[in-house]
Amino acid sequence: MQANNVSAVSAVAVGRQIASGDWVLRECSVTFSPGSLTAIVGASGAGKTSLMYCLSGLDAPTAGQVLVEGHDVYAMSRQARATFLRSRVGFVFQQYNLVSYLSVEENVALPLSLAGRQVDRQVLTRLLERFGLAAKAGTAAGALSGGEQQRVALCRVLLLRPAVVFADEPTGALDSANSRLVLEVLRELADAGITVVMVTHDVDAAVRADRVVFMRDGSITGVGSGLDAGQVLAGMRQRVRGREVR
Repeated sequence: MQANNVSAVSAVAVGRQIASGDWVLRECSVTFSPGSLTAIVGASGAGKTSLMYCLSGLDAPTAGQVLVEGHDVYAMSRQARATFLRSRVGFVFQQYNLVSYLSVEENVALPLSLAGRQVDRQVLTRLLERFGLAAKAGTAAGALSGGEQQRVALCRVLLLRPAVVFADEPTGALDSANSRLVLEVLRELADAGITVVMVTHDVDAAVRADRVVFMRDGSITGVGSGLDAGQVLAGMRQRVRGREVR
């Protein structure tokens, strides 16, 4: 049994080198507490998505460790890692990764169906209602707008009931009303004890987070909490690695 103070996710000096020899991540160390909402921000190419992929098990780091609930995930075998992360981690991709010819309902249920797990139809229905998708339950995903597809992708992850949710630009394709809805749901998840980590360019989204992690050129340049929009923008301009933004 794990101690109650074990972090939900931790990166310890994580680095990632790509085939060209360039380092897209450089000694990134950060911890995410259970039941917290964290925004990772920075300019394009800062390393935000690369860090999130390493944290979630999608890409192995070249250096350092990633701990999920105290478990060193890259010390596990590939199969053990996949099994563990599938039960604990959900990921909302920026490109949605829906099957275009399947219905909304089928797309939401797909991961559980593929895993041979029972789908709770009542929970699925409530999720579709919460995201304004109940009327589209039988509609093929390919016929939806980008914003609707984003909401379907989020429903699919939430049906899995993960302990940690990673979201890559969760409001990127949404109008202001739907952005508010998604951010409200992410806030509710964190308040219910689920750890939420999102990559975002949206200052308004970052302001809603408990903490903001700033990145530049593959490094974490600062971490701040309780920030307003001006402080988030200022933090994105910081160049001193490890500086605490207040």
